Amino acid sequence: MGRRRRFVAQIYFDFSGYSDMAVGLGLLFNYRLPLNFAAPLRSTNLADFWRRWHITLSRFLRDFVYVPLGLGRPGPVRRSLNLLVTMLIGGIWHGAGWTFVVWGAIHGVLLLLTLIWQKLIGPVHPSKAQQFFGWLLTFRVFVFAAVFFRATDIGAAWHLVRAMAGFGDHVAAMGHAQFDDWMIHHGYLSDTFANIWIGATWSMAGTMAVVAALAVALLVPDTMEIVGYKEGEAQSDWRRPVGFLAWRPTMAWLRPVAAMAVAVLINLGQVSEFLYYQF
Repeated sequence: MGRRRRFVAQIYFDFSGYSDMAVGLGLLFNYRLPLNFAAPLRSTNLADFWRRWHITLSRFLRDFVYVPLGLGRPGPVRRSLNLLVTMLIGGIWHGAGWTFVVWGAIHGVLLLLTLIWQKLIGPVHPSKAQQFFGWLLTFRVFVFAAVFFRATDIGAAWHLVRAMAGFGDHVAAMGHAQFDDWMIHHGYLSDTFANIWIGATWSMAGTMAVVAALAVALLVPDTMEIVGYKEGEAQSDWRRPVGFLAWRPTMAWLRPVAAMAVAVLINLGQVSEFLYYQF
């Protein structure tokens, strides 16, 4: 699980950061771009997750795939099939490979089960414990599906899932370095893939960095909440009060913004792979 969380944290901050930069660049030219990221890792069910993650793609798939497929008021079976087809197309949009098809199918099936469950139980106000359980289940589904999203092929994904779950053949008993070497030797991973996604070696510092990053994603107000950014179809139910963290053009805000600007300038020479460039 730790390896998959590392990738989840990386893709979350890559995607969130570039979405924020796009909004900022748009404002420089007096364009208000659509909101694309709404703290998705806080989601307590998969339907809520897809209202928060890659919002522009979700809207496109809804308006140009799901809605046209549903013309003529189809029954529940046809609507369910339309949802699955839409999520499969969403998977293929990310890349022409079976791993993306499986990733889309996982989300499609589990999203359909989520909607069926919500219809069965009706409108209820979940308790804190139910919200936590819903969040935990949603997060684990997202992390599990990320294996297929990142893997080079179905074989690699399958071996990763079995080994990480502690089942299957002898690879489950290997240490991280041994497992990486075994995967590379059998052609399931490249050296580059292993180092980028899994990491060359395990370290407590690396694990703590992932935990801290996920804590920021879950507990710290989203950038769009801090600056109060809104656009035409923005959803407001995900926003939380930010109190003193609300951005204002004051001297108090000048200091942290200047410090961040200096940190960015100092690190301009560093190279870090941007995961979402290929999607």
